[in-house]
Amino acid sequence: MVDSKSALNLYAYPKAALGKRILAYILDLLIGGVPVGIFLIIGLGPLMGQIFSGRSPGAGSIGFLIALIIVGSLWALFYSLCRDGFGAGQSWGKKAASLMVVNLESNIPCSLGKSVLRNVFQILISIVLSWIPALNFLAGGAEPIIAIIHEKGHRVGDMVAKTQVIEVELFGRALNSRPSGGHSPVPPPAPKNIGQPKMPEPPGRQSFSIGRSSSNNLVIDNPEISRGHARIDFNRGQSFITDLDSTHGTTAKN
Repeated sequence: MVDSKSALNLYAYPKAALGKRILAYILDLLIGGVPVGIFLIIGLGPLMGQIFSGRSPGAGSIGFLIALIIVGSLWALFYSLCRDGFGAGQSWGKKAASLMVVNLESNIPCSLGKSVLRNVFQILISIVLSWIPALNFLAGGAEPIIAIIHEKGHRVGDMVAKTQVIEVELFGRALNSRPSGGHSPVPPPAPKNIGQPKMPEPPGRQSFSIGRSSSNNLVIDNPEISRGHARIDFNRGQSFITDLDSTHGTTAKN
């Protein structure tokens, strides 16, 4: 859980629209679950053919079905855990709904590790509730219900991972220009601080993202540019460029 003291060190964003959250949730359920159903149907085909023809199911057909169930289940597990670490903090469902997950500690898109951390709690909570007779009807819906109730739309996983689902158009425009804590505003910690080139500060914006993904403020359609390539932060007339672990790196020239 995030206590009030640690919350002072986090960026703040408004709650994302409920309709968009529901749309993204349904799309992600379909993307994760439909392949499992397709694999099941493919695997049952040979088995049912043998049964309807009056033959006993062969070991090969049974083994084929089991293999496809395992592959489908692994895909569903992978997508459920890692989906918010795709590209610029967007699962495919969130991308379709113009949403993204942001790291509230550093104000950058959700990483793969943060995605696993925030989503594993949904699986764990579902497993625990499924074993409690009086609460097993909430097994699949506890985390979404918490997100609806919470003032910022946080699930338990968000509270632990310090992440939040936001609307893409608001990325880089946090309600607080810098995390508060009694000190003068300073640029957020950066994985690679590579210089302070002078450039004009856009009015009303404290950061500016660059990359191939459509969620960035500046979209550059070039294969050498990563989906989330770099971020420029502005503070008191100075600009700070941060490389977001891009494939080819970022170089600032004065």
